[in-house]
Amino acid sequence: MILNAESDVIPTKTSPIKDQSCRQRSVGLCDMMCGLCNTKAPGINEFPGDFDDTPSMETDVTVNIQSKNSEWYCTGYYVAAGTTIQIDVSEQVGATGWSARIGCHSDDLGKCDQLRRWHCISSRKPLSGTTIKMSSAFGGLLFLESPTGESNSISVNLQNVVLTPIYDLMDSNREEHWEDLRVRAQGLWADIAGQYIVFNLPSKIVRHLNSDQLDRALRFWDTVVLTHHELRGTTPVRRERIVCDEQPSAGYMHAGYPVVTHLDVTNPEAEHFLMNSDNLEKNGSWGLFHEIGHNMQRDWWTFSFAREITTNIFTLHAMDAICHLEPWIHSWLKDQIEKTKESIKKGTPFNEWKTNAGFGLFIYAQLAREFGWDSYKAVFRQYEQTKPTLNNDQEKIDHWITTFSRQVEHNLVPLFKFWGFPISQSTIAGLGDLPVREMSDELIEIAPERYQV
Repeated sequence: MILNAESDVIPTKTSPIKDQSCRQRSVGLCDMMCGLCNTKAPGINEFPGDFDDTPSMETDVTVNIQSKNSEWYCTGYYVAAGTTIQIDVSEQVGATGWSARIGCHSDDLGKCDQLRRWHCISSRKPLSGTTIKMSSAFGGLLFLESPTGESNSISVNLQNVVLTPIYDLMDSNREEHWEDLRVRAQGLWADIAGQYIVFNLPSKIVRHLNSDQLDRALRFWDTVVLTHHELRGTTPVRRERIVCDEQPSAGYMHAGYPVVTHLDVTNPEAEHFLMNSDNLEKNGSWGLFHEIGHNMQRDWWTFSFAREITTNIFTLHAMDAICHLEPWIHSWLKDQIEKTKESIKKGTPFNEWKTNAGFGLFIYAQLAREFGWDSYKAVFRQYEQTKPTLNNDQEKIDHWITTFSRQVEHNLVPLFKFWGFPISQSTIAGLGDLPVREMSDELIEIAPERYQV
């Protein structure tokens, strides 16, 4: 049945499946293949890839992993599609609950309106015994997933795996190891890790990069993660993981673990290539700054309608701190300003603030311009320390206005009223002892009468 599958149920980039009936049949076929051993899915030569010739298999390979948090750890090996591997657990210390995963592309596309790859190509199996066997119809990097806990470790022996390119900024011998792996390792996907972030992208994309180039790019991305945490007042507990996929399950990119992005960022000739340090250091990467920012959000200060807005506080801050692109006024906001001016002239309806991420970001940029990022840092740290119980959006809005006003010792009610925020009378009265910040810019000048208590 699988060998005779018709092309209308085999999803590829060049022939995506859009018809609902064909998608349903494709999903069913994919689910069937996930349960079979020694089966190779058709169409994977386009994505995630297949070997032109039979790769060199390694047996009796020992891998040791030490974990401080729940995370995916790349073993340094790749599983060829249709090959059954064996994992023998020789030792575990600490919490139980380790798992093995084949494939970094964990997005399930079953609910998408088209398929450009098989809907589910990453498989996971608990390491509940001393020996397990696994197979994947799609192939992929082999990971060990750790349980929660600070002092967990595992040692395993692997059979029938393919050496794959890996790079770790924390490896003191990384230059020597990379010179060997980028030539000798045949795995189709690579694991390129900094101290606080790791990228999974096609091996062919990074083989031409030397150790100095990888170091420079990874240090940049490490700085992004640290800068986000510095703004929030926290420290990283695990590496952010960025997976490049033919088809993310939602949008162009999405947050989470892992963060998933389209494959266009893996084009070495493109300006926005993930490892293009010259462009990154000059212009940043709005999309990935934004998605990593999503992973930093707290419900305390993110209203239910503001998830696409407050994440960009972190984007603006990283652009300023790392790339020296000031928040007022960043080019991304410049692109929104004419529409924003028109909305202000019409009355600044709060409904638009809630639904337009560009419109909504201006007030946060104004706060950064007027009071600096240190004020944000102090406010976020107050939230981290107090962990307030806020039951609805109104309570969150009132708490944010009060906390920020008290931090900067100015009454910010006029600014939030200008943008149409609903503010409770108790909050307005409670801030009456603070002086109003005199503030004016090209937006406030459109309707200065709305800037009042």
